[in-house]
Amino acid sequence: MTRPDPIANRRLDTILRLLMWSGLLGLWLLPLIAKQFTDEVQWSTMDHVFWFFMLAIPGAVIEVVSRLTSNWAYRGGVVIALATSFVITWANLAVGIVGNEDNPINLVFFGVVAIAVFGSILVGFKASRMRWVFLATAAAQALSALVALQAEPFVWVFCGITTALWLAAATLFGRAAEAQTVAGAPPA
Repeated sequence: MTRPDPIANRRLDTILRLLMWSGLLGLWLLPLIAKQFTDEVQWSTMDHVFWFFMLAIPGAVIEVVSRLTSNWAYRGGVVIALATSFVITWANLAVGIVGNEDNPINLVFFGVVAIAVFGSILVGFKASRMRWVFLATAAAQALSALVALQAEPFVWVFCGITTALWLAAATLFGRAAEAQTVAGAPPA
Protein backbone atom coordinates (compact mmCIF):
# COMPACT_ATOMS: atom_id res chain seq x y z
CA MET A 1 0.00 0.00 0.00
CA THR A 2 1.42 3.37 -0.95
CA ARG A 3 1.39 6.26 1.43
CA PRO A 4 -0.20 9.55 0.42
CA ASP A 5 2.21 12.21 -0.72
CA PRO A 6 2.17 14.97 1.95
CA ILE A 7 3.38 17.62 -0.51
CA ALA A 8 0.59 16.77 -2.98
CA ASN A 9 -1.94 16.88 -0.12
CA ARG A 10 -0.71 20.32 0.95
CA ARG A 11 -0.97 21.56 -2.64
CA LEU A 12 -4.51 20.20 -2.93
CA ASP A 13 -5.44 21.83 0.39
CA THR A 14 -4.00 25.14 -0.78
CA ILE A 15 -5.86 24.98 -4.10
CA LEU A 16 -9.16 24.07 -2.39
CA ARG A 17 -8.82 26.86 0.16
CA LEU A 18 -7.97 29.36 -2.58
CA LEU A 19 -11.05 28.25 -4.55
CA MET A 20 -13.23 28.50 -1.44
CA TRP A 21 -12.07 32.02 -0.55
CA SER A 22 -12.37 33.15 -4.18
CA GLY A 23 -15.90 31.78 -4.33
CA LEU A 24 -16.84 33.48 -1.07
CA LEU A 25 -15.42 36.77 -2.32
CA GLY A 26 -17.43 36.37 -5.53
CA LEU A 27 -20.62 35.74 -3.52
CA TRP A 28 -19.92 38.79 -1.37
CA LEU A 29 -19.43 40.98 -4.45
CA LEU A 30 -22.55 39.68 -6.19
CA PRO A 31 -25.02 42.11 -4.51
CA LEU A 32 -22.63 45.02 -5.06
CA ILE A 33 -22.44 44.20 -8.76
CA ALA A 34 -26.20 43.59 -9.01
CA LYS A 35 -26.85 47.07 -7.54
CA GLN A 36 -25.12 48.57 -10.57
CA PHE A 37 -27.62 46.98 -12.97
CA THR A 38 -30.96 47.01 -11.14
CA ASP A 39 -32.88 48.96 -8.55
CA GLU A 40 -34.30 45.70 -7.17
CA VAL A 41 -31.25 45.23 -4.93
CA GLN A 42 -31.55 47.80 -2.16
CA TRP A 43 -28.98 46.77 0.40
CA SER A 44 -27.75 49.10 3.12
CA THR A 45 -24.16 49.21 4.32
CA MET A 46 -25.17 47.05 7.28
CA ASP A 47 -26.67 44.47 4.90
CA HIS A 48 -23.30 44.20 3.15
CA VAL A 49 -21.45 43.96 6.48
CA PHE A 50 -23.81 41.24 7.70
CA TRP A 51 -23.44 39.37 4.38
CA PHE A 52 -19.67 39.56 4.79
CA PHE A 53 -19.83 37.93 8.22
CA MET A 54 -22.31 35.29 7.01
CA LEU A 55 -19.74 34.27 4.41
CA ALA A 56 -16.52 34.84 6.37
CA ILE A 57 -17.45 32.88 9.50
CA PRO A 58 -18.11 29.56 7.73
CA GLY A 59 -15.05 30.18 5.56
CA ALA A 60 -12.89 30.71 8.64
CA VAL A 61 -14.27 27.56 10.28
CA ILE A 62 -13.49 25.51 7.17
CA GLU A 63 -10.02 27.06 7.06
CA VAL A 64 -9.32 26.06 10.68
CA VAL A 65 -10.74 22.55 10.25
CA SER A 66 -8.68 21.96 7.10
CA ARG A 67 -5.55 22.89 9.02
CA LEU A 68 -6.41 20.75 12.07
CA THR A 69 -7.39 17.50 10.36
CA SER A 70 -6.57 15.69 7.16
CA ASN A 71 -9.61 13.41 7.54
CA TRP A 72 -11.77 14.08 4.46
CA ALA A 73 -14.90 12.59 6.05
CA TYR A 74 -14.63 15.00 8.99
CA ARG A 75 -13.99 17.92 6.65
CA GLY A 76 -16.96 16.91 4.51
CA GLY A 77 -19.20 16.68 7.57
CA VAL A 78 -18.16 20.18 8.61
CA VAL A 79 -18.75 21.61 5.12
CA ILE A 80 -22.21 20.03 4.84
CA ALA A 81 -23.19 21.16 8.34
CA LEU A 82 -21.99 24.72 7.70
CA ALA A 83 -23.68 24.90 4.29
CA THR A 84 -26.96 23.64 5.76
CA SER A 85 -26.75 26.11 8.65
CA PHE A 86 -25.95 28.88 6.18
CA VAL A 87 -28.93 28.12 3.93
CA ILE A 88 -31.35 27.88 6.86
CA THR A 89 -30.11 31.15 8.34
CA TRP A 90 -30.02 32.98 5.01
CA ALA A 91 -33.49 31.83 3.95
CA ASN A 92 -34.91 32.63 7.36
CA LEU A 93 -33.44 36.13 7.50
CA ALA A 94 -34.06 37.03 3.87
CA VAL A 95 -37.65 35.95 3.31
CA GLY A 96 -38.57 33.56 6.10
CA ILE A 97 -39.09 29.84 5.68
CA VAL A 98 -42.69 29.97 6.87
CA GLY A 99 -44.56 33.03 5.67
CA ASN A 100 -42.22 36.00 5.89
CA GLU A 101 -39.13 36.77 7.96
CA ASP A 102 -41.27 38.24 10.77
CA ASN A 103 -43.26 35.03 11.38
CA PRO A 104 -42.40 33.79 14.91
CA ILE A 105 -42.62 30.14 13.76
CA ASN A 106 -39.34 30.74 11.91
CA LEU A 107 -37.53 30.86 15.26
CA VAL A 108 -37.88 27.07 15.37
CA PHE A 109 -35.49 26.82 12.43
CA PHE A 110 -32.90 28.93 14.27
CA GLY A 111 -33.35 26.47 17.14
CA VAL A 112 -32.32 23.62 14.84
CA VAL A 113 -29.13 25.46 13.89
CA ALA A 114 -28.51 26.18 17.59
CA ILE A 115 -28.70 22.45 18.36
CA ALA A 116 -25.99 21.82 15.78
CA VAL A 117 -23.75 24.65 16.98
CA PHE A 118 -24.06 24.20 20.74
CA GLY A 119 -24.13 20.41 20.49
CA SER A 120 -20.85 20.46 18.57
CA ILE A 121 -19.28 22.71 21.18
CA LEU A 122 -20.55 20.55 24.05
CA VAL A 123 -19.04 17.36 22.61
CA GLY A 124 -15.71 19.07 21.92
CA PHE A 125 -15.96 18.58 18.14
CA LYS A 126 -15.11 14.86 18.53
CA ALA A 127 -16.17 12.94 15.43
CA SER A 128 -17.81 10.00 17.22
CA ARG A 129 -19.92 12.36 19.31
CA MET A 130 -20.63 14.77 16.45
CA ARG A 131 -22.40 11.90 14.70
CA TRP A 132 -24.96 11.88 17.53
CA VAL A 133 -25.26 15.65 17.60
CA PHE A 134 -26.16 15.71 13.92
CA LEU A 135 -28.57 12.80 14.25
CA ALA A 136 -30.32 14.85 16.95
CA THR A 137 -30.18 17.91 14.69
CA ALA A 138 -31.77 15.91 11.85
CA ALA A 139 -34.53 14.75 14.20
CA ALA A 140 -35.14 18.34 15.31
CA GLN A 141 -35.27 19.44 11.67
CA ALA A 142 -37.82 16.74 10.86
CA LEU A 143 -39.89 17.80 13.87
CA SER A 144 -39.68 21.42 12.74
CA ALA A 145 -41.79 20.44 9.73
CA LEU A 146 -44.54 19.43 12.14
CA VAL A 147 -44.52 22.90 13.67
CA ALA A 148 -45.21 24.32 10.23
CA LEU A 149 -48.04 21.90 9.39
CA GLN A 150 -50.25 24.61 7.95
CA ALA A 151 -47.49 26.11 5.86
CA GLU A 152 -47.12 25.74 2.13
CA PRO A 153 -45.69 22.49 0.68
CA PHE A 154 -42.34 24.21 0.10
CA VAL A 155 -41.68 24.04 3.85
CA TRP A 156 -42.04 20.25 3.81
CA VAL A 157 -39.62 19.98 0.89
CA PHE A 158 -37.18 22.38 2.57
CA CYS A 159 -37.31 20.43 5.84
CA GLY A 160 -36.88 17.14 3.97
CA ILE A 161 -33.80 18.35 2.13
CA THR A 162 -32.19 19.92 5.21
CA THR A 163 -32.95 16.79 7.27
CA ALA A 164 -31.18 14.72 4.60
CA LEU A 165 -28.20 17.08 4.72
CA TRP A 166 -27.97 16.83 8.53
CA LEU A 167 -28.07 13.02 8.17
CA ALA A 168 -25.29 13.20 5.55
CA ALA A 169 -23.16 15.21 7.98
CA ALA A 170 -23.86 12.64 10.73
CA THR A 171 -22.82 9.83 8.39
CA LEU A 172 -19.57 11.57 7.49
CA PHE A 173 -18.74 12.20 11.15
CA GLY A 174 -19.41 8.50 11.78
CA ARG A 175 -16.98 7.58 9.01
CA ALA A 176 -14.40 9.96 10.43
CA ALA A 177 -14.76 8.29 13.85
CA GLU A 178 -14.35 4.83 12.27
CA ALA A 179 -11.24 5.98 10.41
CA GLN A 180 -9.75 7.19 13.68
CA THR A 181 -10.49 3.85 15.34
CA VAL A 182 -9.00 1.85 12.44
CA ALA A 183 -5.88 4.07 12.45
CA GLY A 184 -5.29 3.09 16.08
CA ALA A 185 -6.27 6.37 17.63
CA PRO A 186 -8.67 6.16 20.55
CA PRO A 187 -12.25 6.92 19.49
CA ALA A 188 -12.88 10.62 19.78
